[in-house]
Amino acid sequence: TTHVKRKYGANAWQKILNNATKISFRHPLNFFSGGLDKVTGRNVSQIYNDTMLELKNLWQSQLDKLNITPGEIISPDNNIYTKYEQPYISDRNEIYCVKSGFADVPQIVKMTEKDENKILQISYESKNSGVRFNENKIVWCENKQDKRWNKQSWSNIIVYDIDTGILSRITEKTRYFYPSISQTGKIATVEFTKTRKCNLIILNSENGKIIASIPSPNNDMIQYSSWSDDENHIVFTSNGFNGKAMYILNLKKNKFYKLINYSNEEIFRPVFWKDYIIYESAYSGIDNLNAIRINDKKIFQVACRETGCYNPVVSHDKQYMVFSEYTPKGYQLIKMELKPTEWIPLDDIKINKVDYFEPVIAQEQRKNILIQDLIPKKKYEIGNYSGLTKYFNFHSWYFMGYENKIEANLYSTNILETMGITLSTKYNYNEKTTDFSSTVTYLGFYPKISGQISFENRRSRDSVTVVSNGNHSGFRNDNWNEINFSLFADLPLIRSEKGPDVSVINFRNGFGIKKICDFKRNLKWNNQDININNNEYNSLVFPIYLLMNYQKYSESAVRDLVAPYQSAIISANFSIFNDDYKGSQYTLKLVKSLKSPLKHHGFIFNLDYEKNNDNGYKFSSQINTPDGYIHHIHNNQFKFKSQYKFPVFYPDLNILDIVYLKRFYASIYTDWMKGWGNFEKDYLTFGCAWTFELGGIFDINITLPVSVRTYYNPWENNLGIRLSLDY
Repeated sequence: TTHVKRKYGANAWQKILNNATKISFRHPLNFFSGGLDKVTGRNVSQIYNDTMLELKNLWQSQLDKLNITPGEIISPDNNIYTKYEQPYISDRNEIYCVKSGFADVPQIVKMTEKDENKILQISYESKNSGVRFNENKIVWCENKQDKRWNKQSWSNIIVYDIDTGILSRITEKTRYFYPSISQTGKIATVEFTKTRKCNLIILNSENGKIIASIPSPNNDMIQYSSWSDDENHIVFTSNGFNGKAMYILNLKKNKFYKLINYSNEEIFRPVFWKDYIIYESAYSGIDNLNAIRINDKKIFQVACRETGCYNPVVSHDKQYMVFSEYTPKGYQLIKMELKPTEWIPLDDIKINKVDYFEPVIAQEQRKNILIQDLIPKKKYEIGNYSGLTKYFNFHSWYFMGYENKIEANLYSTNILETMGITLSTKYNYNEKTTDFSSTVTYLGFYPKISGQISFENRRSRDSVTVVSNGNHSGFRNDNWNEINFSLFADLPLIRSEKGPDVSVINFRNGFGIKKICDFKRNLKWNNQDININNNEYNSLVFPIYLLMNYQKYSESAVRDLVAPYQSAIISANFSIFNDDYKGSQYTLKLVKSLKSPLKHHGFIFNLDYEKNNDNGYKFSSQINTPDGYIHHIHNNQFKFKSQYKFPVFYPDLNILDIVYLKRFYASIYTDWMKGWGNFEKDYLTFGCAWTFELGGIFDINITLPVSVRTYYNPWENNLGIRLSLDY
């Protein structure tokens, strides 16, 4: 965006967006690129490449003026983007750190000169909130979400004992962030209350009891604290209205000492080293490591690398430090000796900032938008929040895929997400029908209440025996429409979060009214067709819905095709009141997925059973008929399906500025089903799905896994192909 403003003027984006919202015949499948092309004469890819070329030249001029400090790479070389962050050096010179990346979930590893050993997996949120070590313990924060309302959550302190392997949650329903542990086991953490008060909390790592609670200076947000060796001082950065500052807290005197005054300089992760504090700083224009001498506040540049230094940690003997360096392949660990005589005083550091934004500021009335006096000051009155205000706020849309259907949703919520509206359209693979629905949900109470109105097409096919000049077997096809109104109460019973693992148990019950209309019947036997339009079948059905859902899932790496997952769903649907239109359906669905020994490969197993009773009304089946077969609703259906998914290649290919091909993978599957009761039939399908993960279609910002499924039905000697979305 800045490149376009620099080259094509301050009003360029207004013109581009105005054109993008109109139909562009030059780029009918990519309106944004068409609007860009019309104003600049360049499409999206060309503008991107122009920007990268301009920045490359500017950044190269920076690099030519740098004096790179030497260092030894101590982390393994990886062919795929991998991060080694937040290191710690034990007294045996072992390196502990957090490893993550496209191929790896966040995990704590121990590195020696010969190998790398995984200790345990943690969640992505825990990695981002910070992991800290001492000789025998590891500490981090873990989020816990309310089982009813996801806007309410807590951040608890987790302690892992390296020697015993015991994992403990030492706080419950707290709001703690940025924990740091001393060598004797005291934890310094940041508390941010619901009333927006920030405190530095000292905890006992054994039981989570509060040793001390100290309000932050000026009620600023405390970040990235570290302990001194004698444990009498804590250093931290503080983020306030006037920028960032650095403080040292003297615990004996309970007094703050400001080390670096407030400014717009980005400073992070300070650590003690002798008479200095080493910290991350963007002062020179590149994120590097500086040190400030505590006594006289004189600042030096300690480490300068081409693309930035992060997460400094000092060895026990004070002779060297280890930090993370950013590279195109991720973050690698660098070991560097600490030699203050070679450090560069801050006054001698040449600032080679690019300040790419400067021409844009000139376009914006030549004023710095960060100057406090130029920011409009408006005082907002505090009042009680009403969930009914600003209710119609459509902000998101998404696809959801299931075994037997796929749906697209448009989503609206109020600010706190206590009320929501979902507009949906679904396609039923079995019946080859669609429906449209609108759902209103209120989460302000327990249980969650939702009401839904829908317009649904239905289709059912049965085997029948027709008596006319003898017995003839054939098929009956029924088509009708339904107008449905339903009320549901959802009771979230359990939500358990343990690191990357989440377990959920929910119960749902509901009541509905279905109006059946436009009923049509087609009979086929002896190669004859009889069509019947019978209004006598138009009537009302009163269904009851019951469902118990259990899920357990774990986080997976970006490139994993299968995440560890298991679920069990038990449902019962039955109608009441109208004796001429009664039906029932009882379903059990079990799913288990497993990672393969081969990285990013995985297995998925489905086991389903369904019992249907048709006394005038059929509920839509919850079990998908295997590929290649006509769908029937049996009185009893049992199904087993197994899949094996594996990646093929990662093209990362832009196609005509319309589609981005992210990944190509395949799956081999076997699908067997047996139906009996009203009539018996065995189904068996072997197949292979070739899936293209596509992005950018019509500027859609989610990935669409489009699958070409080739299948074979051995019992009917039928070979076929179809398209689907692989969710």
